[in-house]
Amino acid sequence: MIIFHSFDEKDAAEGFARWATSTAKRSAIVCGSQTESNQIEGFLFPLKPPIVLVDQPSTRHLSETAKRKACLSEKRVIDMAYSFGGSIADVIR
Repeated sequence: MIIFHSFDEKDAAEGFARWATSTAKRSAIVCGSQTESNQIEGFLFPLKPPIVLVDQPSTRHLSETAKRKACLSEKRVIDMAYSFGGSIADVIR
């Protein structure tokens, strides 16, 4: 799971979640509060809503080539969150 927060507006968070779902082919959920996001994935430190939780596929059983490709995909998701005005809070593997 990758946790993003601090989007300027809910519309930006929703736009990023749509991009993550359609382009990056990952499930993404927009939460309006940390209480709501903690029901899905607990996080100890304060987050600034809106919060977007993006699924992080397991790379445990992948070849080294596939792991490198997954790492590039993760970087693309993070870069795109920044372009929508969000910040990364954590990557939970």
